[in-house]
Amino acid sequence: MTPRTRSRPVYSNLGFGLLGTALARHLRTSYDEAVRERIATPLGMGRTRSHPDAHQPGHTRRGRIRRQVWTFDALAGAGALWSSVDDLALFVRAHLEPPDSGLGEAIRLIQRPRVKSGRMEQAMAWMKLSGRDGELLFHNGGTAGYRSFVGVDTARRRGVVVLGDSDRSVDRQGFRLARDS
Repeated sequence: MTPRTRSRPVYSNLGFGLLGTALARHLRTSYDEAVRERIATPLGMGRTRSHPDAHQPGHTRRGRIRRQVWTFDALAGAGALWSSVDDLALFVRAHLEPPDSGLGEAIRLIQRPRVKSGRMEQAMAWMKLSGRDGELLFHNGGTAGYRSFVGVDTARRRGVVVLGDSDRSVDRQGFRLARDS
């Protein structure tokens, strides 16, 4: 039996979780330390880590407080990071103006699309949506009680960060801000 090749982008939390674990093991450190040492600290992102220092409680779709926050070390690359709007603004700025360093080279590398299907392309850690409004690199995510959206429009040199403390998606707000900014 021959393996099927995919003709459309497919994102995998398991794949990113395994990648994060493999990179941390290769560096002989934890995923949290690897992210802080290699990305967060060089970019000045002092509040980004795998476990929150303090946080506002998240909420269900119906507005009930989520008493338990997700923190996990196993497969942390799939979404264990906690951050702030200020730190994510620094992250977006780095994607608009990659530093002259190995980190800048890595940023440029992960922005390059690898698989395309219609208006959607998959880069290494970004999805890229193309349309009449231009092109937007974006990534969204969520855990119990929280949602996020980060978008970068390199051509118009703009970025957007939307964080929510609810199980409700913030994608619509993120796309609207990216388009209308």
